[in-house]
Amino acid sequence: MKKDISLSFFCITCLAIIFFGMFSVFSRAFTKIILIKKNLCPPLLSKIIFFDREDFRSSATAKKQSENSSEPIIVDWKELYPFENERNEKVDLQTLQIKLSFKFAEKVKDKINSWFEEKFILRNFWITFSKEILYSFIGIHHTGVISLGNDGQFSYFTGKIDVSKQANAVIALNKFLKQKSIPFLYVQAPYKMSLLDSLRIGDFSNQIADEFLQILKDNDIDFIDMREEILKSGKDFYSFFYKTDHHWKAEAGLFACPIIAEKINEIASTKIDTDFFDTVNFNFEIFKDSFLGSWGRRLTLVGAKMEDITLITPKKKFELQTEIYGANMLLRKARGGFETFIFKERLQTKESALSEDAYMMYMQTVTNGFIKNYSVQNEYKILFVGDSFKSVVVPFLALSVKESDSLELRGFDGSFKTFVEKNAPYNACVLLCNPSAFFDSKLWDFE
Repeated sequence: MKKDISLSFFCITCLAIIFFGMFSVFSRAFTKIILIKKNLCPPLLSKIIFFDREDFRSSATAKKQSENSSEPIIVDWKELYPFENERNEKVDLQTLQIKLSFKFAEKVKDKINSWFEEKFILRNFWITFSKEILYSFIGIHHTGVISLGNDGQFSYFTGKIDVSKQANAVIALNKFLKQKSIPFLYVQAPYKMSLLDSLRIGDFSNQIADEFLQILKDNDIDFIDMREEILKSGKDFYSFFYKTDHHWKAEAGLFACPIIAEKINEIASTKIDTDFFDTVNFNFEIFKDSFLGSWGRRLTLVGAKMEDITLITPKKKFELQTEIYGANMLLRKARGGFETFIFKERLQTKESALSEDAYMMYMQTVTNGFIKNYSVQNEYKILFVGDSFKSVVVPFLALSVKESDSLELRGFDGSFKTFVEKNAPYNACVLLCNPSAFFDSKLWDFE
């Protein structure tokens, strides 16, 4: 009897939550789309309806945002940097159907997520509440994410993959750059699994990185293994990473800069000042409890805690011209100091932890950037290519050279070779990736 009552109570509670959620979504949608847009919503009503959304607490704020919004500047990378030969990608009907279905599903998912994120009352509370139920009562735990047992450190096992295709792409890239008299350097960023952590059976990140570097070594390609450099530093390997994320910290990016600059000097006969990257030349501003990484967001605040994030800025004043693009959109074009790299609005709070990403504070992470530095005496120009790990390296290295171009091939659908030909000469090209990048073919398409 008690079991029947408990089941009925559970079902009624679920239905009540669903009804409450749907009511909040549609009432907020009606308020924003109809009343606020047509300026028919009294400020007090909007404050009540959007009590948990600071950016929609008043119709004046919403109206101001609408008035200040402008059409985004779109860039067509294919048109700017066309392929020499038109790419004919033959896709069978079944593959095409799968791709279209996936795209449709992604659009629907994004639409639903954006609606619920904006209009579901106390969205973060309900997500956290549901996780608590799953963790505590049903026994379902976070899929894939593992605890390293290092003071709240989380990671994720990387599978096995044949890296010969990626290595051959780098070999071909090196050959192409040699023809253009551009020295090439590969930087192996670390995955969040120490070389000394032999107990982590099931993770292949270090194994596939070793296999990849061996192929480069056999083909006389210059590289830096940042995993070894971190071990040589004598510091705790995991201190270079955020606890709730797979990315390395901005402190790690700054740590890598003099090592990379020294190697560039060696292979390109440049004289980049490596002493500039000494920590005494930078300010370190710590934002307490302002970051929850991608793995932390999977776990929510039930299974993970907010952590600190550091904003590193140079003490010396710089005059920079920066252009930062998303996949096909201009995000920022500005002239100023180091702040032109920084998007502080990405800092997270407990309320925004599940929808923001503070790692994107530096250059918005997956971006293409073009930087001119008017505060240095040299004429060096460097091309950076790679994954999101480079976003906390490029801003610092860019302070030591005249020009820096940075490409994220996942957000660049033009021809890489045409880009190099149009923007050369470069003193060096640096490719920086972590082992998980081997699983993304877009990052290795250097045509």
